[in-house]
Parts: sequence; structure tokens; C-alpha cells
Amino acid sequence: MNEQSKAAKRRFSDGAFHVRYFVGDGIDMGGKPDPLGQYVHVFSRMRGVRVWDLDDGDAQKMAGVVDGSVDFVHSSHCLEHMVDVRETLKNWIRIGATPALFNGILSRKLRCAPK
Repeated sequence: MNEQSKAAKRRFSDGAFHVRYFVGDGIDMGGKPDPLGQYVHVFSRMRGVRVWDLDDGDAQKMAGVVDGSVDFVHSSHCLEHMVDVRETLKNWIRIGATPALFNGILSRKLRCAPK
């Protein structure tokens, strides 16, 4: 539980998260109940983080989210719940600005649909 908060504490001591990964406006896939945005004051170059969860729609499709609209995509134990990981990553990359960054915490139970 609260895996994202545990990771945030580790990431605080890694300068790359302050100057490269958590920079600009992001989206936190499946962020409830432990959203990355609660650490906006810790990572000074992070402007804001929108939480995307079940009530926002299908995280695999990301319908209605404008292409290139976020600077980074963060996922803490969400990707492994997607039916088609390849399609999900394609859409998460689609919504990221170029060059957007993806940061994820994954379980070992990752499923990829056949080609």
C-alpha cells in the first residue's frame, strides 16, 4: 500500500527526478489513493499532476486527452492491470509532449497482448 509514497521518498535523493523526470505538468495513471501530486512542493520543477483514475475513463485508450498535452506520464502499479500493454503505452506516449518521459512502478504480473 502507498507504493508511490515509498517511491517518492527514494526519488527525493535522486537529483534526476528534480531536474529531468518530474518537470512540468504530468499525469498520474491510476493515482488514487496515493497521488504523485501530493509531492509537488518537494519536486520544485513539477508544476502540477493530474490524477487519472477509473472515474476519468479507460487508461488504456486515454480518449479525450489531447496529444502532447503532458510533460511526463507517471504510473504506480497501473500498467499491469491493462488488457493490452502495447496499446496502453502507445496512448501514454501519444499524450506526452516530445520528448515526454514515462516513469513507472510495475509489478511482475505484466501482460502483453500477442502481435
